[in-house]
Formats: sequence, structure tokens, C-alpha cells
Amino acid sequence: MKKTIIALSVSLVCVLGLGAVGCGSSWLANFKSNPVAVAQQYEQTAEVVLQQAEAAWPIVLGFLPADKQAVAQTAFNDAVFSVNHAMTILNDAIQVAVDTGNAHPDFSAAMASISDAVAQVISIVKQFEGVVHPAAVDGGAPMMKLTRSSSFSETDADLDMGLATLHKISHK
Repeated sequence: MKKTIIALSVSLVCVLGLGAVGCGSSWLANFKSNPVAVAQQYEQTAEVVLQQAEAAWPIVLGFLPADKQAVAQTAFNDAVFSVNHAMTILNDAIQVAVDTGNAHPDFSAAMASISDAVAQVISIVKQFEGVVHPAAVDGGAPMMKLTRSSSFSETDADLDMGLATLHKISHK
């Protein structure tokens, strides 16, 4: 399990690292010359961050006490739905820009909505990370205690880095 999380973290760092390289002045020049391509790159970055959170979520959920799982799952599902809805809005805006030949579309509001929605997903994952199944601390079946010092600290760092990249791109 830890190897899977580490592999996901490494892949996220690689993807975001490549995306972040373009966040400087060359990114701004590219945005001015081809805002549609940059908006699509932004969306791909958001999808990677969302996939990282979705990969971590079943592990987090598995450590929750049974009475907290339904509430946690509903909150997570609602947040993921918000991300997908925000991405749909950005895709629609991109399509309108392409269809109308708009050379200077403004995607900032749609991109900011995606950043906010992704931040909510990350917040939910982090919120429930600290909740531990009683068996992990009450002498029940041996279970790893899920804490920030476990392998999730790398995942948290990756999620935070991804969100920071999204905020930087959307100027939020």
C-alpha cells in the first residue's frame, strides 16, 4: 500500500513539476498567445491532483470508524462532483472560445472555480485523515495508525503542491 502511495506521489511530482516549469514568464507568454491550450493544460493539472486525492481516499475511508464512513463518503462525493462540474464549465467556455474564434477569452473565473473545488476535495481528505478507527488504538486488530507522519505526509505535500500550482496559474 505504501509503495502505491509513493508511486502516485512520484508520478504527481513529475507531472506537476513539468507543468510548474511553465508557470513563469513563458507561461504568461503562452497564455497570451494561446489561452485555450493553457486552459486545457490547467484542467489536466487539476485532473492529476483530483486523481491523487481519489487514490488516497479509499485508504483514508478504510481507517474511519463505520459510523463516520457514510458522512465522509457523501462529503467526498459532493466535492468531487463540484470539481467535475467546474471542469465542465471550463470545457464549455473553451468550446465557445473555439467556436466563436475568440482570440482572447477570459477563463479566469472558471479556472478559479476549479481551484476552489479541488481545494475542497483536498480539505476533505485531510479532514478525515486524522480520524482513526478505534481498533487502531484500542488494542484490536493490528492496524497502522493513520497520521500526518505516515506515508500520507508525502501525499499531503503533493496535494498541496498541486493546489498551489492551480492557484498560481489561475492567479488566485
